[in-house]
Amino acid sequence: MGGDDTIANIVLLTAKEHYIVHRLLTKIYPNNKKLLYAVWRLSNYNFIPNSKVYETIRKEIAKVQSTVISVIDNDGNTLQVRKDDERYLSGELKGINYNKVLVTDSLGNAFIVEKTDERYLCGELKAIATGKVSVKDEFNNTYQVATDDERYLNGELTHINKNKVTLKNSNGDTIRVDKNDERYLSGELVGLSKGCITVKNPDGECFRVDKDDERYLSGELVGINKGFSHSEESKHKMSNSRKGKPSKNNKQIIYEGVKYNSITEASKILKKSRSTLRKLCLFL
Repeated sequence: MGGDDTIANIVLLTAKEHYIVHRLLTKIYPNNKKLLYAVWRLSNYNFIPNSKVYETIRKEIAKVQSTVISVIDNDGNTLQVRKDDERYLSGELKGINYNKVLVTDSLGNAFIVEKTDERYLCGELKAIATGKVSVKDEFNNTYQVATDDERYLNGELTHINKNKVTLKNSNGDTIRVDKNDERYLSGELVGLSKGCITVKNPDGECFRVDKDDERYLSGELVGINKGFSHSEESKHKMSNSRKGKPSKNNKQIIYEGVKYNSITEASKILKKSRSTLRKLCLFL
């Protein structure tokens, strides 16, 4: 690492040896992401490793990619930072596609425009996913179909995220799992918003921070609904929409074969949170 290009510092390697050297470098310098990306490129184009090694590298790449995001600063410069970078969380740096949308024109050409683009607002340009939905079949093959596709409407094809939930572990890494995943049910994996709150700064910009963020505790950042109140008309509409609809908390449930008059009752008796019981019980 860091050597010059003199003859004494150059060694002739076979393709296999070249690959092994790059793989060893990722072990010697585990925090160097460029070395990891280099061995990943070699694994896909120059040398195909066995399935176990390929899987290991793929997981390492996925872990790195799950923690970084491409952003743009106020001068238009693009860079990659960690998702917990203070500048990104505060809104100083924004995702490169912030307030942008992928669209198609009448000829089928695809490109990205600002959401405020007049052609997009008037309907001349349409979001590329408009009228489409990503689905999977019974063999877990995924593709896109029209939202009015008969196979999607009759349930033969289901949404790719059906019965899936995106969570985070204790390290803050995000992962998507089945709703019945034991780690989710046990609380090992939690929702992305767990321990977080969506706030706004004095300029009205909204973003998410930890509930123990010093700026939130000091009052510099406030909840997005701070100072907001519904109009009397909205309150009237919400009140009418709830009339005659029983609260889910008052419905009878069955948990582990035992019937309870409500989830609140079960929570008090079993000493379990209502959110945990909702995942596991059957509402009657």
